[in-house]
Amino acid sequence: MNTQSEIVSLEDIAEENGIRFWHAHKLSEFLGYKDFESFQSVIRKARVSSEQIGIDTDSEFVLSEYNNGERTYKLTRFALFLCVVHADEKKPTVTQAKAALAKFGLKSGVLYDFMGITELAANTFRVTQTAESIRQNNIISEELMIEAAKNVGSKVRQMVEENTGKSPEALPTEPKLAQIKSKLKLTRKKMLQHDKKKSSNPASLRALRLLAG
Repeated sequence: MNTQSEIVSLEDIAEENGIRFWHAHKLSEFLGYKDFESFQSVIRKARVSSEQIGIDTDSEFVLSEYNNGERTYKLTRFALFLCVVHADEKKPTVTQAKAALAKFGLKSGVLYDFMGITELAANTFRVTQTAESIRQNNIISEELMIEAAKNVGSKVRQMVEENTGKSPEALPTEPKLAQIKSKLKLTRKKMLQHDKKKSSNPASLRALRLLAG
């Protein structure tokens, strides 16, 4: 696997407008998703993970419009990483993208340990999706609410197992997650510094300093 060529490929789809970013639509195509709709679940999981780590989600996933006016996101490099982690690993380009991002000190063990945050994220995702299901289907019966919760819970569990190869119970415990979160926050700073070196525009540097906090 030529990791360097994959880094170049990821950089090729990046854009700059005050700060270096990736359009979520372009990333979904690059990772081999047939359409953006099928990539939406990846973005949702990535956003929840950002919240669980304690990073301002809206500063990493900036709402924007794509060519046809369709809603999309401008992704920071860290948001790109979160999306790649949650993407379908059966797709060859996803595996290659993970290898490319390992240059920031994210060795494979850390990448897979990170998926432990999925257990926390999945709980949040399950609750919000159950509520949405109840609202969308106008469910008022307690029996049907319980059934809706079971159905959503089953789907979320399946999603966790497909993405991590582990059951939710087998994922890292909270003490280990605290260490992983610290590593990921450090990785985010490395990514910001990496893009800072690439940017000579004063506006870009100001934007990066704001993101770094």
